[in-house]
Amino acid sequence: MKRGIFDDTETENENVAKKRRIATLTDAIENTTIALQDNIIISEIAGEFRQDTANISDQRTRLYSYIETIITHTANKHKKDNCNLNGELKTDKSHFVTRAITNEFSFFTKQPLTLEEFEELFVKIADLAEKQPQNLHFILSSFAVRLTPGVINVAAYIECGPKLKINFIVKNYLSTVDPVYYEMQKAKKVVVPSINVRCDISAYCFSIKNEIYNFTFNNIVECNTACGKQFLTCIDICFDHFKGVAKNNLLQKISLAEQNQDFFPKQCSHVITSHTIDRVADNVVGTITHADKSQNIHLETIKEINNIPFGVKTTRKLIEIPARICLLAPEFLNRVQNINSFEKVSSNKAISLDNAEITSFTPYFDSSKLTETKQSEKSRIGFGTHYF
Repeated sequence: MKRGIFDDTETENENVAKKRRIATLTDAIENTTIALQDNIIISEIAGEFRQDTANISDQRTRLYSYIETIITHTANKHKKDNCNLNGELKTDKSHFVTRAITNEFSFFTKQPLTLEEFEELFVKIADLAEKQPQNLHFILSSFAVRLTPGVINVAAYIECGPKLKINFIVKNYLSTVDPVYYEMQKAKKVVVPSINVRCDISAYCFSIKNEIYNFTFNNIVECNTACGKQFLTCIDICFDHFKGVAKNNLLQKISLAEQNQDFFPKQCSHVITSHTIDRVADNVVGTITHADKSQNIHLETIKEINNIPFGVKTTRKLIEIPARICLLAPEFLNRVQNINSFEKVSSNKAISLDNAEITSFTPYFDSSKLTETKQSEKSRIGFGTHYF
């Protein structure tokens, strides 16, 4: 009979040796550096919200055309940088992730989308995203969707390729400056309530390519590279960052991993998608990307995307950020490294390398400079200038 990987009949030395081998493989996968190649697309106004000239009858068609433009433009750049002539991801680019990220309200329509309209839109988006190369991700922020209790402000995280993944994250906390919709009820104009984290939206689901999807207030997404390397993306939608939603959710996730002795990824991207909000240094949890029309923290190449069919303006500002590593903030790393120590690797958490290729990768920064910066710099960019 084949013995279990930590069978009691094995000697203590055999057990320790196997634990060390698993830890070594785990560490090799975990320390393979992910490079994020981010493209921020900025809308100066909130989509077509309160735009009198916007045509409601074709807003979904024009909205899809706009998203199709974003996907096609970013996919072409990804293919040029990371794929072969057949459009397939190069083996030595298996840890390069190209992302397009929009700021909050970019897809707000004149009237909020119904759940059925939202489903129809994302069925088309999913068809397009599934045909794209792997390691191409999109954070589309944000859409106004009308549910029975009111309107939700939702961002979509899309991982392209044949193993398509989509997560729908709802803004937890509302701001006094957020768009407010009105509708006619009994010949009277009334405010449509905006839904926050205190509302139960678990019953609202929809279907995309025979998969059932739900909305969630949990803003931590478990993402994967083409070779199975996992990293976290924490998505704070504007005021959620001020409230520390990503930080609180990440702390809960780490605590659960400590209890269950689960392996926890050290690589983390923190995305803030907002209309106008400053970063809070104490609430930053990982390598920061801030999509906001009023923020300018990145070493960037500014371009334009033209002929946009959605919104008043036909151009959008495009900010191309040089490739950066993806890593947890220092205050979380110590706890995670303790979780991942080989003595604590559970017997049922063995790492398989069947679908993983461990390759060497030169980081885009000098690791010797990973030190905490002075308070003024922390207030400006979060933590450690060499993360960004």
